[in-house]
Amino acid sequence: MHDTDGIDPRALRRAFACFATGVTVVGTLNRQGAAIGLTMNSFTSVSLDPPLILFSLGKQSEQYEDFMEAANFTVNVLAEEQIGLSNRFSKQGDKSFGDIPFDVWETGAPVIPGALSVFDCRVEERVEAGDHVIFLCRVLRTGAGPDVPPLLFHRSAYVRLEPPVGA
Repeated sequence: MHDTDGIDPRALRRAFACFATGVTVVGTLNRQGAAIGLTMNSFTSVSLDPPLILFSLGKQSEQYEDFMEAANFTVNVLAEEQIGLSNRFSKQGDKSFGDIPFDVWETGAPVIPGALSVFDCRVEERVEAGDHVIFLCRVLRTGAGPDVPPLLFHRSAYVRLEPPVGA
């Protein structure tokens, strides 16, 4: 049963797509202990004190069970040049890092070298929200990477950030 209050789901999806977002790869360890990642744009900062972020995951995700059992995550904010990583972790099927190099910090979740920023986190709370679960996470460590353009997503496509007028 769908509870859309008369809203056309396709129109709602098109409206959501008008909000330009950065692109992240959220990483964790699966139930077998291997590093996995998912491309997500449902990420936001929540609080500075305490340091909290959130991301949401669709309940239909192939990695739903792994994410629900994981205690730690990284949120890797991707640079424009990392579009290949975004594509790799957004496709159906294998979400393992395989031969993709990564580092680990305090939590052991995968940290992508060259990411614009990384948040190494522990789950504080999971909140059921319709067809998604919201993961509220405490940031244990963070770091900023190179000063390069971000990878951006708008209207279901990657877009480029234009230099400011007069720059």
